[in-house]
Amino acid sequence: MAKPTLSETQAALAKLGVIARAIADAQVIVDGLAGHEQNAKELKAAADAARADKAKADADLAEVQATIVAAKAEGKKLAEAAKAKADGIVSAAEAKASALVADAEAKANKAAQDAASALQAALDADAKRAVAASDLDDLTKRIDAAKAKLRALVE
Repeated sequence: MAKPTLSETQAALAKLGVIARAIADAQVIVDGLAGHEQNAKELKAAADAARADKAKADADLAEVQATIVAAKAEGKKLAEAAKAKADGIVSAAEAKASALVADAEAKANKAAQDAASALQAALDADAKRAVAASDLDDLTKRIDAAKAKLRALVE
């Protein structure tokens, strides 16, 4: 899976905002339809009071209820679409984060290996320095012994 670019991520987030606004608009419609349902209840109460208008009031109520069902179905469809889009964005973000973590771990492991190599090189250099210091000490003693012999011969 290719890593999304920043502009692609921003475009996806903008689309998610549009979907969120569409869901909010759908909720306003549902709320408005709930008001229609209240009107239908008032019409039914008036129909009970005026039996001559009962048939018309029942027909109006059925129409309003059908509209509410249709609006709820549309709202549910929009909500499901928004959820699917959000899930896709989250999945992409998780994949990108996982890739970044793997890259960081690889770099950390490389740095640890480099540090271990540098430490070993320093230890090897210190061992060579200790051998060189021992050799220098032996040479210094030989030179001092040779000087003593030369002084003894000169005197």
